[in-house]
Amino acid sequence: MRTTHVRCNPYLLSLIAIIVGLGGWVAFYRVYGGRLIDMFVEAGNTLNVWHMVGGIIFIIVTVPIHELLHVVIACRFVPLSNVHIKPGIIAWQCRVDKPLSRKQFILYALFPGMVLSGGGVVGFFVVGSPYIKLLSVILCIIGIAGATGDVWFTIQVMRLPHNVRIIDEGIGLRILGSERE
Repeated sequence: MRTTHVRCNPYLLSLIAIIVGLGGWVAFYRVYGGRLIDMFVEAGNTLNVWHMVGGIIFIIVTVPIHELLHVVIACRFVPLSNVHIKPGIIAWQCRVDKPLSRKQFILYALFPGMVLSGGGVVGFFVVGSPYIKLLSVILCIIGIAGATGDVWFTIQVMRLPHNVRIIDEGIGLRILGSERE
């Protein structure tokens, strides 16, 4: 059985995530932003320092939630004792010691981004509060931007044969299997 590694440059992926996040915010503001601020002010609210502090805390809390969603989906395929989280100041990492199939890895990698961005979209259209709508937009943008590395690794895995097994090492992947199916 052949073993290869897939690595990434975390600084480059972080830069891409920031660009995706800023692009998402600009796109949202161009389409809807002015009306959301108007709705917020018409409801008798004002944006103040506490709203900004709450937004920053919301952003910071979303990062570990993203990684915990990786843990939740990984536990569907491997025992919890083989799933590890390494907390950090900004970048947390989830690592899975047991091999996942190609399909399992794709689900494992994309699940947090789908849940967070999907939750943001649902919150935006279902909840009437302008402040919750704003937090929903932030959640959606963070869900998409935070999944940048996951999407990059998924694209790399999609190029591999269907019979490979993948071990997530946190900052890279170990691929077990042959080059051919």
